[in-house]
Amino acid sequence: MKISLKSTLWYLARPGIYAEYLKKVLLAVKKRVMKPVGSGQWCRSKAMSMDDLMLKLVGGVGACPVENLSESTNGLLLYNLAEHLQATRIIETGVARGESTRCFLTSLKNRNGKLISTDIPRPDLWVDTGCLVPDDLAEYWQLIEQPDRKALPKALELMPKIDMCYYDSDKSYGGRMFAYPLLWNALRRGGIFVSDDIDDNFAFRDFCKNLGLQPFIAKTAARFVGVIRK
Repeated sequence: MKISLKSTLWYLARPGIYAEYLKKVLLAVKKRVMKPVGSGQWCRSKAMSMDDLMLKLVGGVGACPVENLSESTNGLLLYNLAEHLQATRIIETGVARGESTRCFLTSLKNRNGKLISTDIPRPDLWVDTGCLVPDDLAEYWQLIEQPDRKALPKALELMPKIDMCYYDSDKSYGGRMFAYPLLWNALRRGGIFVSDDIDDNFAFRDFCKNLGLQPFIAKTAARFVGVIRK
């Protein structure tokens, strides 16, 4: 893994989150050198294609009017879910370059809605967080650049009731089990909860099991994404 000097300097200017920097570096290294022990078998037993997932949730595959999406993005799914819900209030944890962020904002612009995102730079990316968000969509977006345990409560204070959420930040079991209940409790009835990379560990499985929830799971090229309708 190549450590970004730009991201490292961002962290060095913020002594209060040195621990977050170390955590991100260690998780990235672990992912590169160790075979993950996660919930892959459980995910595979329930997984469907992304097209089938969208058919079940929105009644069609649809399209996303955003150019230059990478194959690994969930942007098509997220855009269509936001349009299906006619969402105006969305919280997203994890931004990186901002491909998914662009898709959310493209939908929210149609209804003058708002997206609140939380994230801090990834040490392995030489980019500013959300660098792909164009100027014409920025007015619908607020970024809180702090770790989840500080940023998420702030986001929920600003937006206590949401139509949809997307979790793609702290991939540890503890990080997910901290954030999942907060987002779920803020989600309106009929709203949609999405979490990426759910095969990293058993947090998504355990969260669904504890609440008696039946999730939808889709297999993408490199990972599994989980969706729950409230």
